Amino acid sequence: MHNHRPCYSMTKDTRAKMVTAASAATEDKKVRMRGMRKIAVTKIGKEELTKDEEKRLKEIVDGQLSEYEGQLKTVLKAKESELMQA
Repeated sequence: MHNHRPCYSMTKDTRAKMVTAASAATEDKKVRMRGMRKIAVTKIGKEELTKDEEKRLKEIVDGQLSEYEGQLKTVLKAKESELMQA
């Protein structure tokens, strides 16, 4: 047996606040990822690598960061659209 609760429509103001919260959470994730990038680049710099190896590894880290930031942006846009159409 399920206990169903009524589902109320969100007000425009509530939806806008949720979009703001989603944006803030996304920005927080980006800041954390940039922090992880900094740690990775620092560790790469401490290794005994050739300049080419170091550059290649940094490019990999930067590529992954860009990919994940793109994914976050896509998810945020979808969530904003979903919230504003609710």
